[in-house]
Amino acid sequence: MIDLARIRKQVLRFGGLNFPPTTPEGWLELCKVLQRRCQTMDHIERVIDRWIENEEDVPKPVQLSRLCADVPADPTIENLILPPACDECGPEGLWRFVERIGPDGVPVSAYARCLCARGRQLAVADAKRALELEEAAKKRKQPGSLTRIDGPRKEIG
Repeated sequence: MIDLARIRKQVLRFGGLNFPPTTPEGWLELCKVLQRRCQTMDHIERVIDRWIENEEDVPKPVQLSRLCADVPADPTIENLILPPACDECGPEGLWRFVERIGPDGVPVSAYARCLCARGRQLAVADAKRALELEEAAKKRKQPGSLTRIDGPRKEIG
């Protein structure tokens, strides 16, 4: 787990934005969100960089949490250098159109990654990102179960 003191140094970069937290607890909450959602200090720095580049106000904890999920922990996933698209997946080079058999046995039209070098590289990046999100979900603290305690019932009337 990443040390809160190291995270705090990065979170203080939000101090130049509008509406910073007015209490130490507010700053600490932002640090805790980053501690729970990010895997490395590099990930934390890239999350904060992305926010500062695009926003004018300090994020709320829920906004920061969403951004942590959007920014991949592995920087190579974010800035892929891809080969050119082939004729089948071009001009965008993201997907190709395929026919698959649905659960009821009827052919279904769908999109899939192309089999060209570009498509294979994107498929590997997709798999890395899915694994990263799965590991982050396992790491995340699950809320404790709530136990309802009923007191004595009073009759109305």
